Amino acid sequence: MVTGMSNIEVRNANRDHILQIIRENGMLTKKDISLKLNLSLATVTSLIRELLDEGLIEAGKVSDSTGGRKPVLYQPVADARMSLGIALSRHHIRMVLANWNQKVFKTESFKIPYEDTEAYWAELSRLVDGFLEVEYDENGCFKGIGICIQGITSPENQQDDIIPVEFFTGIGMDGIKKHFPCPVFFFDNMKAAAYSQIGEPGNRRRTVYLQLDRLVGGAVVADGGFWGLSERTGAFGHMILRDDGDKCYCGQRGCLQTCCSSDALRKRSGMELPEFFDMAERGDGFCCGLWADYRKYLVRAIRNLRVIFDIDITLGGEMVPYLKKYERQLCKMLEDVDLYKEPVNYLKFSGGGALDAAIGAAHLVFERV
Repeated sequence: MVTGMSNIEVRNANRDHILQIIRENGMLTKKDISLKLNLSLATVTSLIRELLDEGLIEAGKVSDSTGGRKPVLYQPVADARMSLGIALSRHHIRMVLANWNQKVFKTESFKIPYEDTEAYWAELSRLVDGFLEVEYDENGCFKGIGICIQGITSPENQQDDIIPVEFFTGIGMDGIKKHFPCPVFFFDNMKAAAYSQIGEPGNRRRTVYLQLDRLVGGAVVADGGFWGLSERTGAFGHMILRDDGDKCYCGQRGCLQTCCSSDALRKRSGMELPEFFDMAERGDGFCCGLWADYRKYLVRAIRNLRVIFDIDITLGGEMVPYLKKYERQLCKMLEDVDLYKEPVNYLKFSGGGALDAAIGAAHLVFERV
C-alpha cells in the first residue's frame, strides 16, 4: 500500500491494475492475475466480479486444468471503451474512431486548411459531433479525444507533454479543450503515427516506424512503448544522405526530409502525387528520373535504419499506397546493399497510410484515461 492512500483508493488502484493487465496480456485466469500483481485470490475475485458487472471484461474460454475445476480465462470487452483520434496538418483534418483493442470503426478526412482561430476550433468541434457514432460524454463508453500536432516531446512527460512547433506554435491547448465535453489530449504527430504500429494488447511489436509524408520522421516502438532518452527517438528525417542536397528547414543540406518527403516530389515535379505517379507509370522521362532518385535515397535510409536497429522497418504516411506498388523493386534494391546478403523480410508497410497519426492518437488516449 502506498503511504497516504485510503482503503478505497487502494482498491480502485488494484482494480485499474487488473483491468490494465487483462488488456495488455489478453486472456488471463484469476490465478495468473494474482501472481502477476501479488494480490490475494480473494481480492482478485472480488474485483473481477466488479469488472464483469460493469461490462469491461468478459469470461472467455476455459483453460486447461491441472486438476479440479478448469479455470476461466478473462478478456476485455472490445467495445467497452472507444476513443477518437484527430490528426491536424497544414491542409487536412483526419479522424479515426477506434476501440481499446485497436479496431478502427470509422475514418474520414476533411480538406480544411489549418488556422489557429476560434472559427477553426469551432468547426473542428462541429465535425467531431457529426463524425462520432457513440455517446459523446466521458461517463459512457467514449473516453476521450487525442489530437495530433507537430511538436516536440517534453522531457518531463507531463499530461500535456507536447511543445508545439512550426505553424502550431502558440496554440492555446486549454482553450481548445473547452470546445469538447470530454477529456482531450495532445500528442506529437510522429510519435502518434508510430504508436499506430505498436500491435494489439498481448501481441506487441518491435519496429522502426518511418513516416513518409509531407514531413519525414518516426520512432522506434518496442514492447508497448518508445525507445530512447525522453522517448525522442525518431528524427529520421534529418539523417544526411547527400552533400549536394537541398537545404532542409533544420538548416542542414541533404536531409532525408529533402529527398523522400511527399513534398519533395511535389516541389520537384510541380504536381500532386496522383498526377505525378500517373505520369511516371506512363513512362514520362522527367517523372521517372525523379522517382528513381527518390527510391535510391529511400533505400539508403532504410538500410541505415536496419543496420542500426536490426528489427523490422515499417513505412507509413501518405507515400505508402504508392510505395507498396514498388515493394518487389524496393526489396531487390535492399537485397543488393544488404550487409549480410540475406533475404529482405523486414520491410513492412502500414495499413493506415496517411491516417497513421490519427489511429495512433486514438490508441494513445487509453494510456491517459
